[in-house]
Amino acid sequence: MSDCPVICIDQNKYCIRIHKNTLHMIGDPKFIQLLINPEKLLILIRAANRSDQMTHRIGWKNFASKQSYELTSKQLIQGMRSVCANWDAGESYRIVGEIIPLANIARFDLRNVVPCSNDWETQHE
Repeated sequence: MSDCPVICIDQNKYCIRIHKNTLHMIGDPKFIQLLINPEKLLILIRAANRSDQMTHRIGWKNFASKQSYELTSKQLIQGMRSVCANWDAGESYRIVGEIIPLANIARFDLRNVVPCSNDWETQHE
């Protein structure tokens, strides 16, 4: 799975974790844009070269010892929950996506979520 981009949605902490490897796959950007298409149930993470009101700065120096970059937004997670009716409240989900290399974009389908608690239960049975 290390050759695929991965994000995790933590509904309890209202957090999206973007795995470090995913950021490497889109060119180690200084900034990213998080784009949501609620009709197609897609999340896009796009590399950006400059800051504006739509971007998030990746602080690579502070990020060196971490495995993921975290974005916290109660409004965003609640919005996802409203369009993803099959999500269990409070569950965390992992989504494996795909890279669009020429555009430096990682694309994730919100219909292809895997509950993270299942990983723990499977590993500890």
